Amino acid sequence: MPDLLELQDAPEGDGAVENLITGCRRETSESDSDGTPLSGGSVALGPQHDLSVEVVGLPSDAEAVENDLLAEVRCQGRSHVAIVHEEAPTRFGNLHCFDGDEVDLIVEPTIGLVNQMQGAFRGLNQDGILNNGDGVRGFLDCRRMPRSDNIPDFRREKRCPGRTPSQTLLSRLRLSSPAAESGPDAQAQNLDTAAAQFGVFHVRSCIDRVQDLMQDLILLPDRHETTLNLENDMRALMVMFDSLNRHMLPPYGCDWIHAPNFQRLAERTVSFDKSYICSMPCMPARRDLHTGRPGFLHRDWGPLEPFDDSVPRILRTHGISSHLISDHYHYWESGGATYHTQYETWQFHRGQEGDPWIGQAAEMPPLSSHGQNGWEASFPRQDRVNRQLITAEWQQPQAKTFNAGLDFLRRNGSDDNWFLQIETFDPHEPFFTQRRYQDLYPDLIDRDAIGPRLAGLFDWPEYGPVKESRELIEQCRGHYAALLSMCDARLGEVLDEMDRQQMWEDTMLVVWTDHGFLLGEHDLWAKLEMPWYQEQANTPFFVWDPRCGKSGERRSSLVQPSIDLGPTLLELFGLELTPDMLGRPLAATIADDKPVREAAIFGNHGDQVNVTDGRYVYMRSPVEADNSPLFNYTLMPYHVSSPYSVAELTQAELVDSFSFTKGCQLLRMPAETAHAQNSYGNLLFDLEQDPGQRSSLTDPQQEQRMADLMRALMRDCDAPAEQYRRLGLQ
Repeated sequence: MPDLLELQDAPEGDGAVENLITGCRRETSESDSDGTPLSGGSVALGPQHDLSVEVVGLPSDAEAVENDLLAEVRCQGRSHVAIVHEEAPTRFGNLHCFDGDEVDLIVEPTIGLVNQMQGAFRGLNQDGILNNGDGVRGFLDCRRMPRSDNIPDFRREKRCPGRTPSQTLLSRLRLSSPAAESGPDAQAQNLDTAAAQFGVFHVRSCIDRVQDLMQDLILLPDRHETTLNLENDMRALMVMFDSLNRHMLPPYGCDWIHAPNFQRLAERTVSFDKSYICSMPCMPARRDLHTGRPGFLHRDWGPLEPFDDSVPRILRTHGISSHLISDHYHYWESGGATYHTQYETWQFHRGQEGDPWIGQAAEMPPLSSHGQNGWEASFPRQDRVNRQLITAEWQQPQAKTFNAGLDFLRRNGSDDNWFLQIETFDPHEPFFTQRRYQDLYPDLIDRDAIGPRLAGLFDWPEYGPVKESRELIEQCRGHYAALLSMCDARLGEVLDEMDRQQMWEDTMLVVWTDHGFLLGEHDLWAKLEMPWYQEQANTPFFVWDPRCGKSGERRSSLVQPSIDLGPTLLELFGLELTPDMLGRPLAATIADDKPVREAAIFGNHGDQVNVTDGRYVYMRSPVEADNSPLFNYTLMPYHVSSPYSVAELTQAELVDSFSFTKGCQLLRMPAETAHAQNSYGNLLFDLEQDPGQRSSLTDPQQEQRMADLMRALMRDCDAPAEQYRRLGLQ
């Protein structure tokens, strides 16, 4: 077992520990009658090594004496200090201090059993342990504690404004007697013995105060002589939205949406300009996130497969806590039922869209609303039933999801090695939100036109061509903008919590979306029924990586968050990528805009296949009018909300495995798509000359080059042979 506090480079012969705590005396108080003041002590480490211990902040109430103590430990001089957790030698990294540096640790002692202690100082005495001569041993165990705005003054006295050569850490000092016996009585006696021999006050009130202590354990100095390596002591926070439009965010040039926190986010992170979708739409994108590879060439929407890699599961099996908080109800349908179980823990909040949440036997009053708002089908009807119980912002699933995320951060902000995914269905349609956000856009949302019984409501468009009036188009855009502003408010709360706990030093933050949504651009609504235009395919993507500390910068490298984030998370936590992953870790791209790919492939199963190199976008449609040949390959035969039909299953045949199925054979069943996307034919756009994709190019040379890129990427994905025939790419 490794040493818990290792002081290296001590001069030979000067390693004897002379009186670990000398002159330890207790302060006199009304309730402490033995009258011996406590002053602290030191350990002689040689002429240039001096470790001093000062006890501070002790209460005078003897009844508060329990099992905790606050102390300040300083290591001065030419010391090389490594603080290592006993169970994971690389977990907390290395802290180096050199001439003139001062390393401050706030120490909260607890008791430990002697069989947990394999020594405190290596090479300082013959036994390699801290020993005061009476058999009591001690060690330092570095831990994180929550931050509080009510930190006592003495905790900040060493922290000067700006960057300093000091670093502040929070740690625990454990004490134990070698004669320790099991049981609470024996442990208490051992604690008393340790207290007497070390002159330690055990303060019950301290435990409450420590829980409110600072989260900012590290103040990284500008000086290169003092470094902190935390590569294996990290946390990762992902905030995921659905249908978040890049072109409607202030950091990407929008000047009319009220979203100050997205602008604030861009100032604290790196923003990507060429971030693209991969497998579409919702659950296929989440399969990419788990597996780190495109899945849309082999099957449509469905559960995670038994042979699929899952990044949250990999983290979990390596001791990294993974927690999902979501209101995205597709996770709990047949076609998404195996995703949330890959996380160590999960929370779900009900009520989005047509989520079958609230039961109501009585008929809903008919509406003359527009778009899907006026449909009498079960799906829109359920949405209207759900809305009856959501009359305030705190009742909305988005608010509940983010509040649960904030609760996680407050309860776990002091701990390390976790991944939290806060995922909201918003701003996915229907664009339902509250009055205070709608009032931000009075020129778009005419409440008089909507009417008291929502007769004129339009916040849920049908997929396909725009058929509504200009006034209704503006109303729908206004509802989207209002919902986006609500998302912005929730995002701001996350940023506030990261500021409050000073989490930026060791917590990666990722904010992204699966795809965008057309709001009348190209005279179209939504997605799927049309090509994947830039408004849907080119997505907002923000990353803060504490390893490089880059913020307020732009990146132009071509990335695909849905397949790149999994590898990025694995690399962050020091884990290997699996052989089947095609995504790329983005650490170097975040730091220095290092390219990770020449081209990116994207699309949804059975429709156009798309490729971009960042300048050109090529959309390839099927050759045959019936879109054949097309198959689904799966061991989980489920559609969005139902299993495959008996008719489908009777056509299934067992076929050989693909390179990523780990030897598993699969069911192959004929597939079809009813989307209008394939009717558009092959399209080629030059985004530099035509960023709005108004006119497809006729350029055989460029089309051939892009087709070659598509073919190569399909080969990397081990695409089924019939996909090449379907697209005319043999």
